[in-house]
Amino acid sequence: MRKFDVMSIANRFFSLDVMLHYRAILLQIANCQLSIEQQQKKQEETTHGQDARVTHWRDAHATNNSAERQANRWLFRKFWCRPAFTLLEVILAIGLTLLLITTVLVFYRQTSNIRASVIGDARVVSSQRLVMQRLTDELRGAMIYPFMSMGLQGRNDPITGDRMQFFTASLPGASAWAVRTATEDAVPLEADQQIVSYRLRIPRDEQGQPLRDDNGNIIVEGLERTCQKVLSSTAQEGQEITVTLLTPHIKFMMLRYWDGSSWVGSWSSADLPLAVEITLGEKPLTADEAPEEYSHEFARRVVYLPGGTKAMNGTIIRGLDSAGGRP
Repeated sequence: MRKFDVMSIANRFFSLDVMLHYRAILLQIANCQLSIEQQQKKQEETTHGQDARVTHWRDAHATNNSAERQANRWLFRKFWCRPAFTLLEVILAIGLTLLLITTVLVFYRQTSNIRASVIGDARVVSSQRLVMQRLTDELRGAMIYPFMSMGLQGRNDPITGDRMQFFTASLPGASAWAVRTATEDAVPLEADQQIVSYRLRIPRDEQGQPLRDDNGNIIVEGLERTCQKVLSSTAQEGQEITVTLLTPHIKFMMLRYWDGSSWVGSWSSADLPLAVEITLGEKPLTADEAPEEYSHEFARRVVYLPGGTKAMNGTIIRGLDSAGGRP
């Protein structure tokens, strides 16, 4: 009886241990299945969330694309699908543009022509004033040179124009007063007396005849001045006599000389006249026109010569109209 109880008890304990062992194994298997199921659920939830986000992004992108398409359509209709100009409107626009451009160009051309004309007139007037002032200064310093029996010589040539040559005194230039050191070159001697002449520069051909234009008028290049500082009767141009073109804007010169009673067109005496009338013009004299009938604008001045010897009632000349002067 006791033995039977022990065995039964042992069998019971053995079966309990096995059952616990099996139970533990089943619990592990159940836990593993549970964890696998939980991981699958999490993965499904994650995948579902990603799918939802992708779906939301696609919906939003589709919405934005739709709005952008609508905006593009509106812009296209607003700016590109406007009604075009008609042919009449295009022609009117082109005509108005051409009219405006033509008006501006005409105004610009007129302004340029006026400006060029004013500048040209200013140059002519300035040249005449400078030449007149130089002639006045040199004529007022004119004197008789007894060693050469020379005073003033004026010649009236109807072809080549008037020419005047005289002996004058003037102060030496600034270079004559410059202070030089011993190592510098000496300044060339410059006399205070010289022989000057004024004439028109006229080009000539090989035979020595004046050149003419197509209308038969003599070609004049301007007014030139010669200066002879070496007082010699054998001086030659280009060596002792220097020739200078004063200005190309003076192409007419007429000279008259007051002898005390009337104006004369030439002067060849060994003494000096009382006054010289100088007339300068911009345009040259035509072939069929006399110097007294010069029809263009001119500048005129009467210069009194203090060294003149043909004095009547003193050396002051006034009221030349009553004594034969030009009105």
